[in-house]
Amino acid sequence: MELAKESKKKILIVAIIICLGLFSFFYLGNKFSNPETYENIISILDEKKDNVMGLTASTSAASIAITVIPDDIGTPIANQLADLSSYLLLILTVIYLEKYLLTVIGFAVFKIIVPIVCALFISYVLFPKNFSLKKIGIKIAAFALALVLLIPTSVKISDMIDKTYQDSINETLSVANQEIEIEEQPQQESTQDNVPWYEKLYNYFADAVEDVKDAVTTSTTEAVAKAKTLLSNFIEATAVMIVTSCVVPVLTVIAFVWITKLLLGIEINKNELIEMKEKVKSITTNQK
Repeated sequence: MELAKESKKKILIVAIIICLGLFSFFYLGNKFSNPETYENIISILDEKKDNVMGLTASTSAASIAITVIPDDIGTPIANQLADLSSYLLLILTVIYLEKYLLTVIGFAVFKIIVPIVCALFISYVLFPKNFSLKKIGIKIAAFALALVLLIPTSVKISDMIDKTYQDSINETLSVANQEIEIEEQPQQESTQDNVPWYEKLYNYFADAVEDVKDAVTTSTTEAVAKAKTLLSNFIEATAVMIVTSCVVPVLTVIAFVWITKLLLGIEINKNELIEMKEKVKSITTNQK
């Protein structure tokens, strides 16, 4: 009777695991490999992509405008602006990589990794003496969960940093606009309140480039000063994008790896535990 009950219990557990595997393969695999599932995350990445492309165009336009300053005084500044394009290209590459990895990871996790985990747990249920199968299955399942949460988590953290930077960039632009003397109409100020910071930056840089061009015709010194201000703001914007688009994903990967190792990588050796107990006993007896 006990053997029959044990067999029925194993059959029930195996059936549940098989159902979970099929559910993962046919439903979750299709759902999480569909771009519509990540609509909100993709929209955030698309906004960043448009931001980077806009700044790339602005750096090129600013570099050309600054080279017009007589006697090649603005050439070093123009070269530094041109160098920023390589960093912006790196940021754009990371954004595209995150965007396409979303669906790839969803397909790999729910159509490949989860069925493998289910097969390992079924093997453990049928052969309970082989405890390593369960241990490997738990580690692979934790790895799959980390993969699924990796990009959405990094994108959400980046979005939080962007929102935090919103107030800072508003203050920076208000000061910079006074320095570069960009005149805005009162009607435009009211409509700019709800505009994202990257759109404000793009509009600011477009106006600043035109202001540098106008300054060339009046005063070389003034044009150089405006070009330096423009360069410093470009560098600040690029630094923020590097942090949100490159540094945050890398730190998120490191954090997930560290947490996974912390939860699953701790192994206790029985021999070492026995030796520790013997040492404790010897110390306590000597003290007595």
